[in-house]
Amino acid sequence: MFSVRDAVVADVPAIRAVARPAWHAAYDDPLGPATVDTLVDDWYEPTALRDAVRDHEPFVVAERPGSVVGFAQGGRACEDEEATLSRLYVHPDEWGEGVGTALLGAVARRLPVATTLRAVVLAANGVGHAFYDRHGFAHRGRRQTTLDGHAFEVVVRAAPLIPLREHAPAVDTAVSARDGEPSTADRDRTPN
Repeated sequence: MFSVRDAVVADVPAIRAVARPAWHAAYDDPLGPATVDTLVDDWYEPTALRDAVRDHEPFVVAERPGSVVGFAQGGRACEDEEATLSRLYVHPDEWGEGVGTALLGAVARRLPVATTLRAVVLAANGVGHAFYDRHGFAHRGRRQTTLDGHAFEVVVRAAPLIPLREHAPAVDTAVSARDGEPSTADRDRTPN
């Protein structure tokens, strides 16, 4: 059983502890372990992460008793009522347990004005694309990005928020995959 709640500054070390293995599991093949370590060190720098958690934008964590097992961050609607999913990562030991689905639903519910949620996914992240496919994220386009000095292709994806809000497991409450919430059809196997 796990629960989903708003992140607090005290969660920063646990978020960082989830990010590294999740990134290695998802990105070692396309990026290489050294690049993954560099990116995690940069993108999860403690001061910047504390600032992100303090912002009034949705930043949620999933936890089992005593430990954070996943996290997600969204950005408020910017243009045309479109919000951004900045981060969604689950510890690899928890993949397939519905944690990513619950986190996605928690972010969606915390963006009441937005109508669409956009995510940018590394083109080589097959696990991530499978997750977004299951949750109705359509392909919007492709572009190049530079990560640690190397060019990579990313895919821009988007989904309407209403179904994500309606069909995601309840948030801020305990969620048990064993009890059927989320159903096996909604289980994810993705860090992002």
